[in-house]
Amino acid sequence: MKWYLLAFKKYTVISGRSHRQEFWMFVLFNILFSFGARLLDALLGTNYSDAKPIDGGYLSTLYSLVLFVPGITITIRRLHDIGKSGWFYFWTSFAAIVAVIAYIVYLVMTLIGNGTGDLESLKAGDIDPSMLLTGNFIMYTVLLVIFILSLGTWIIVLLAKRGDTGDNKYGPDPLATPAE
Repeated sequence: MKWYLLAFKKYTVISGRSHRQEFWMFVLFNILFSFGARLLDALLGTNYSDAKPIDGGYLSTLYSLVLFVPGITITIRRLHDIGKSGWFYFWTSFAAIVAVIAYIVYLVMTLIGNGTGDLESLKAGDIDPSMLLTGNFIMYTVLLVIFILSLGTWIIVLLAKRGDTGDNKYGPDPLATPAE
């Protein structure tokens, strides 16, 4: 629990390093508390309308918003521990977002006007969902899933990697200095 609280103590600190135990204990408690917030949403009836109980609600959304900044900062400090810049996290996230946006544009253009991109077809309701069963669409879907899973796996492997021994350009070894 002390590692979880340490992430809040360093809420906006992106300089320095965070070792593996600090990061993964934060992740573990975050998962447990997130599940608890969803459970509270279900018990208190604060779910969004027409949502399944496990879909979450107002409390779990508030919890996610509170954890957004500490989650990013501890991830950046963890990357610093293995000698990577915090920008590395930004660029991999950006690549995933660009891939999803490109996929959505392809999907919309495929559906509108049977792939012609004719917006008049959209107004007329002449959208043919069978266009989604074409070989190109399936191929692009599989490529997007592989790309996103590869990025995610790569980040997880990096975050699980042993930190640099001794000082690096991001600061002193967190295992050699006592935790704050």
